[in-house]
Amino acid sequence: MITLYLITLYKLTKKIKRAFSQIILLTVNVLFLCNLAYAQDASELTVEESNQGKSLHIVLTTNELLGVETAKRYENILNLDEPISWEVYVPENYSAENPPGLLVYISPRNSGELPIEWQELMDNNNLIWVGANESGNKIDTFKRMTYALFATNMIGKQYSVDASRIYLSGFSGGGRVASLLAADYPQIFKGAIYNSGVNRWGNMTDEKLALMQSNRYVFIAGREDFNLNDTKKIYRVYKKEGIKNIDLKIISRMGHEIPSAKNYGEAISFLDGN
Repeated sequence: MITLYLITLYKLTKKIKRAFSQIILLTVNVLFLCNLAYAQDASELTVEESNQGKSLHIVLTTNELLGVETAKRYENILNLDEPISWEVYVPENYSAENPPGLLVYISPRNSGELPIEWQELMDNNNLIWVGANESGNKIDTFKRMTYALFATNMIGKQYSVDASRIYLSGFSGGGRVASLLAADYPQIFKGAIYNSGVNRWGNMTDEKLALMQSNRYVFIAGREDFNLNDTKKIYRVYKKEGIKNIDLKIISRMGHEIPSAKNYGEAISFLDGN
């Protein structure tokens, strides 16, 4: 009897945690939509000029990003005064009159840096890159999802962004987290690139599925990648659910790794409908 009670309590706790996390993420969604085109300085900002665009290291606490009152909603899952940092790359021809898209990246490592070989892609495709630090595979999944949503809010306060070109991407375990977040928030993320890691969504509603059916998704895996079969399986799930704007890229002579600039550029072009 006691064992049955404990099992029931455990399942209930998991459901409560999931529901609470959804409320938290929904709050970020609302904040993002309100702040998308509003400019504001970050509390700590390091800028490095490159030959192309601008690389930034931005550090904010939850209190600083959201304000003390709103931040209180997160006190059960985040330390509100603990710094959260992101690596950002702004394309060389940034202009508020021609707002760039936004590519939010979730890495399996604890660095959100833009791979140097992809830097030119951000310039050529007019995309801002943002990736959270300390958001690797050993970090709690809901924290990683929250940091990625916080990134959209933070960038929306710094720059004008084309809301029709807000994309999500991730590699390996980061791709799996990205696939969960993209399915939860298809109204924000209009497309996603899943590189060598993708999961089937959890709770899906008709409304969310309808939005996903109008978005665009790319699945990337190497021919020698141990996640290839998983990637193909979830691609088929998307296809079965009526999501037609999808592309599966299986790259020869590639294992479990990020793709070349050429292949990643083709994925970005697909998201843009080109």
